[in-house]
Amino acid sequence: MFLLGKNLIFIYSIAGIIFNMIKHNPNLFYKMRYFFILIIAIASFDCSPRLSPDHNWGERRWVLVEMKGVPVQLSGGRRDAYINFEVAEKRFTGNGGCNHISGNYTLDKNEISFGEVISTKMACPDIEFENTFLSTLNSITRYEVKGDDLILKRNRDVLLVLRSRYSY
Repeated sequence: MFLLGKNLIFIYSIAGIIFNMIKHNPNLFYKMRYFFILIIAIASFDCSPRLSPDHNWGERRWVLVEMKGVPVQLSGGRRDAYINFEVAEKRFTGNGGCNHISGNYTLDKNEISFGEVISTKMACPDIEFENTFLSTLNSITRYEVKGDDLILKRNRDVLLVLRSRYSY
């Protein structure tokens, strides 16, 4: 937002200079109109908002389909492990396969890390799966998006593959 404000001040300053030049010499605009248009276009382009790589992640439920190279059996129900991203807050919520999970994430270019991962503590028959999922999530350092898949990696090793399902 700060950059946007600085750029708007710059645009207004340029516009004021151009206006004063044209006011004192109307023929100048016709001689240099393409230059003026180019300057305004460049300044305006610089003001366009930059979308974060995760800008559309919040519109989806990311279901775990593979962990450490092994496909995950999906039930199609509410007990499937998944993550929902709350992009503006850089938080996530979801299900670990048994318990509700939540935490924070940070994102920088192709790097991602999950922090402060917490979960409820219900007893479940397949708690080891959830524990593995959560500990793996904590070790993630990089990501890649391929189609509908969010590939989470530790360095170059693919550890988790999440597939998007649109949430309506």
